[in-house]
Amino acid sequence: MPYPIVTDATARLWWKAWKESDNVDEPPPSPEPDTSVEGGAPDWSGAVVRLMDDLNALYEGAAVPMTSDRFEAAACILVHKALPCDAALADPEFWIWMATCPGLSLIRRRYPPSGKAQIPDRLNFTSGSARETFFYRLWVRAQLAHDPALADPYDLARYGDVDFWRSHVFRQMSTETGPMLAAFIRFQHPKGPDGEKRLSQHEIRDLVKYMRRAAANMLVETLDEQQAARFVEEQWQKVHSTRPKKTAAQ
Repeated sequence: MPYPIVTDATARLWWKAWKESDNVDEPPPSPEPDTSVEGGAPDWSGAVVRLMDDLNALYEGAAVPMTSDRFEAAACILVHKALPCDAALADPEFWIWMATCPGLSLIRRRYPPSGKAQIPDRLNFTSGSARETFFYRLWVRAQLAHDPALADPYDLARYGDVDFWRSHVFRQMSTETGPMLAAFIRFQHPKGPDGEKRLSQHEIRDLVKYMRRAAANMLVETLDEQQAARFVEEQWQKVHSTRPKKTAAQ
């Protein structure tokens, strides 16, 4: 069955027209998708419409205002469960279609006007590889964290805030492998997804730099979870030993 796509070039022109519009509250009509690319058997239009209903329900069913961190921790699981394994998921233009067409209103809800940013950033909708598009980010978070050996296969996907995943996982190949990702998540959140973070933003950035350097000289993909946990702890000890020590006066 064919699946829908929108090209990066088409989406860029659509987003530019929206940004330059006299009324940014009314985006231009969504790009017309191409539905000639052959995939598997899923009914994509139906599956994605149902998914958008479920994602909107996260906002509407929240007892307290939904933060971006809480929303994405729950939304990534819904996205991963709703989208069947198919060739479409490997096509960047499918994710661009999903963002610019059926998912447009959800992205606007996730990124309301703020300061100079009157419309959501273009990368939420389109890029050459689509790795920064909103729904791909949600899907890949659950895909990387999914572990069928756990009682809750999505347990690790619930950990971490938006910046943790975007800055320290998606853009860092050294932390994307299964055991390494699990060890890294549990190192930063030793008391569970709602517990206090172990490192500050500056500290975790330094840790990731050390991990990336060390990973260049070894096959981190071959480590099991215990070895990966030791690796992360060793890199943190190296970072910690080089950081300025606080004096009593400080």
